Amino acid sequence: VEIHTRISGILDKIYIKEGQYVAAGQPLFKINDSELQIQMSRAVAAFNNAKAESRVSKVELDRVATLVERKVVPASEYDLVEAKYLASQAKVEQALAEKDAVAKQISYTLIKSPFNGVVDRIPLKEGSIINENSLLTSISDNSYMNAYFNVSEKIYFDMMEIPLESMTL
Repeated sequence: VEIHTRISGILDKIYIKEGQYVAAGQPLFKINDSELQIQMSRAVAAFNNAKAESRVSKVELDRVATLVERKVVPASEYDLVEAKYLASQAKVEQALAEKDAVAKQISYTLIKSPFNGVVDRIPLKEGSIINENSLLTSISDNSYMNAYFNVSEKIYFDMMEIPLESMTL
């Protein structure tokens, strides 16, 4: 299986060597994520800001609901405040989605082995600039192999007469 990047960046760390056996889930490569961490800080701040605005909208909604019950303000005022509250809830959901998207990108900076196998050639070195979908290496699962041989019909029939227990490879 070929191991490709999902994001572009600078190759910070190579945790493996060519020909090394790796286990499933073992870290292989690390891409610099400093810019993504800055984006994450911004996304978290936007999310917290949206949550605070939503809380303010909820307090306003509750206040206007009380005033409508006492018939101090018209019901249309409640509808307006309720719409503002729903809009603030939508902003919270949007900010959460943006935060989750950045977190997903950060998760792509640590490339792990998908299964047990042997590492092939590693064409890049630490500090290399890599683009999205760059080939980092390949991993081969050598636990099960098939072998195919060209055998003439005569040899095949001769082998069919010999019991399998007596055959040596």
